Amino acid sequence: PRLDGIFVPGGDPGDNPCAPLMPYLEKMAMVAQKFHPNAKVWLSLQGFKKDDIEDFYSYIETNKPEWFGGAVMGPSSPPMEITRQRLPKQYPLRWYPDITHIVRCQYPIPWLDPIWGLTIGREGVNPRPEDYAAIYENDYRLTDGFLSYSDGIHDDFNKNLWTQLAWDPKRPVREITRDYARHFFRSDLGDVGADAILGLEANLRGPTVSNGSVAGILRLWQEMEQSFGNTARDWRFDMHLFRAYYDAYTRERAIYEADLEKQGLAHLTKAGSTNVAQVIPDAIEILNKAESVPTRGDLLAKVQSLADHLFATIGYQTSVPKYGASGFERGCMMDYVSYPLNNRWWIEDRLNEILSMQNKEEQLARISQIVNWENPGAGGYYEAIGDVGRSHHMIRLQNAGDSMRHYYDIPMPTQRNIGPQRNQLRLSFHVYHDLIPRLKYDALDPQGKYTVKLFAQRESPLMIDGEPAKRIRMGEKYDQVSEQEFEVPAEALKDGKIELTWAPLDQRHLNWRQHHYVTDVWVIRKE
Repeated sequence: PRLDGIFVPGGDPGDNPCAPLMPYLEKMAMVAQKFHPNAKVWLSLQGFKKDDIEDFYSYIETNKPEWFGGAVMGPSSPPMEITRQRLPKQYPLRWYPDITHIVRCQYPIPWLDPIWGLTIGREGVNPRPEDYAAIYENDYRLTDGFLSYSDGIHDDFNKNLWTQLAWDPKRPVREITRDYARHFFRSDLGDVGADAILGLEANLRGPTVSNGSVAGILRLWQEMEQSFGNTARDWRFDMHLFRAYYDAYTRERAIYEADLEKQGLAHLTKAGSTNVAQVIPDAIEILNKAESVPTRGDLLAKVQSLADHLFATIGYQTSVPKYGASGFERGCMMDYVSYPLNNRWWIEDRLNEILSMQNKEEQLARISQIVNWENPGAGGYYEAIGDVGRSHHMIRLQNAGDSMRHYYDIPMPTQRNIGPQRNQLRLSFHVYHDLIPRLKYDALDPQGKYTVKLFAQRESPLMIDGEPAKRIRMGEKYDQVSEQEFEVPAEALKDGKIELTWAPLDQRHLNWRQHHYVTDVWVIRKE
């Protein structure tokens, strides 16, 4: 056997400082070269802190090691352009692109609706022709090639796309997609198959509920499905067909459950004129129609049938308990197929707390808080900071190439990893911003009095018009986020506008999961 290279991730996993790591890699190379004289050791700068990055370049520039094969650009690495600029030219830079995940990853889908983050999840079936072609176009000239990072079969299309782009970076995306459909679906399904694959990517753009094309994309897949009759189909077709049915069912469920939440909250407004102890169970019953009177059972049955078929034929594991997948984050779309797409768990828990209260005035005050949770009042604004459909003052780039090129000046939100178990989170708490762009609000009353309320992990360093905001209240904490309210100074309101920013924090000592982030913002006019 021949060994040409050893790749050592600088992180993910691994957290050794760079200073002792480099001499260790030299020893590793010496051992390897005893048996494989041409072997080199490669290193990624994944997760390196600032001091580690400087130690790496200092070592390379000082020692000019011949055993060092080159640097690897992977997830959580410094920017590609800076790495190539600083790395001495005799050392190649290899790309290690994550083509397997859509959230909490190197190349997330920009502004992914939390509905998809909760259901399809990090490793669901994820063809991304337009996104990855744009990302490839951004950076391929800076590298000496790539070895992609994959965690399974769910990204099969992406593997084909990247391989063809490596062969010809200028090849049109639709041609690549058409060839994939022609080869793996059927020779006469090139055009419709290409449209259907591109449609699956489009399904995940923008707010789900208003994306009517999801139903149309399913019809394309159904037409192809019917054309096979009783003849055998490649597993790749069935896997993407599964995604098409899953998308359509999830959107139908999102629409239905949003309506049930509206009905339940409307019913709660009757509490002031009747028996609270009766109104609350009735409202909970309305919310629970998501389970007791489910929508589109036909689509769910088809999704389940395809999941069973894919497991039986190729061992595709879309569930931990049923198919033995290694973890709920590992493509387990079926474990989230019935996950609530509204706030019913959070509402039910609050309502059950209210039932235990003795004072009706206190009960009504808490019910009003639930009913009006997102209502900023007259002259106010509300933003679910990371939700593409409810963050109207956020600057957004939804093309992945543009989003990654401007990642630091126009950052995008991310989403938490939530297991399928019941929790006390609102949908807005699932998705958040930790690199928050500025928020501008106008049409405010210069003579009015305003506060800014938000939910954030850790104390939030809010700035109003560039000045530190005065916190006037710390409220309730739900899971990892707490309510915080700030005073808007009269001076800031003189022009009827305010700009919200956040002071940078030194969080190098914290795991990224403990970093400050914001989920919701209200601008509230006080009477």
